[in-house]
Amino acid sequence: MTDLKFPVADEDTVYKWDVANQTYTLNAYSLGEWGSGEPTVGVGEGFWVQKSAAANWTRTFSVN
Repeated sequence: MTDLKFPVADEDTVYKWDVANQTYTLNAYSLGEWGSGEPTVGVGEGFWVQKSAAANWTRTFSVN
């Protein structure tokens, strides 16, 4: 999530679909760290986040 500059906060949870097991895996952020390691998201891979509070996620992209 660091690479994406995602505005993570305590008690946020990231959910990703695990194709092999046909279930969601979750990574919770608490006390300043990810419980089961920082989640990584591949190009085109979907995920959703349960935020503990509203936040703005602002990015600037450039194409070389």
